[in-house]
Amino acid sequence: MLVKQRFSSRGYASSPLSHDQNQLCLQATIDNKSVGTLSVQFDSEEGLSLDHLYQFELDGLRRTGAKLCQFTKFAVDQDVKSKAVLASLFHIAEIWAFRIRQFNYICVEVHPRHIAFYRRMLGFSVLSDVRDNLQVQAPSVLLGIDLNYAASQIALFGGKPELAESERSFYPYFFSPQEEMSLTFRLRAMNESYV
Repeated sequence: MLVKQRFSSRGYASSPLSHDQNQLCLQATIDNKSVGTLSVQFDSEEGLSLDHLYQFELDGLRRTGAKLCQFTKFAVDQDVKSKAVLASLFHIAEIWAFRIRQFNYICVEVHPRHIAFYRRMLGFSVLSDVRDNLQVQAPSVLLGIDLNYAASQIALFGGKPELAESERSFYPYFFSPQEEMSLTFRLRAMNESYV
């Protein structure tokens, strides 16, 4: 519902979340109210949903040995201005993808006006030209980030919000390396209980 509300407020179409074993859906809540969502789709024999528009770029990454995952269905309640909520969603998704499932490269499809945000705040790179995505009825661009780079930034800045003034990224709002280790242990145990 939050994804549909946030996408439609910007004039984008949205499709329902799937219940696929190759997809993880995260939800951030405050006082039992959903304030943010982020889904992770893991590459498989069926590929990623991004392949419909960016297969050339994704196949190029696959040939280099990248284990791809796609972050999608990202939405945050417009009343929530907390960078910690955004950072927490991204960090939990990164832990699950990188530490638990051993995927090492995230791809996202964004509207061109959001490129600067993803580059500056998280270190994503632009991987394609602007294309028309008929599914969301908007222009889009493929971005990507190596999770080894993200892990290095988390190790340097995670859990240090006091550095946010000098380090203009989301990484100071991520969990500290010690918190990440604890979360990884808990998430790994949870993952093993479902397998």
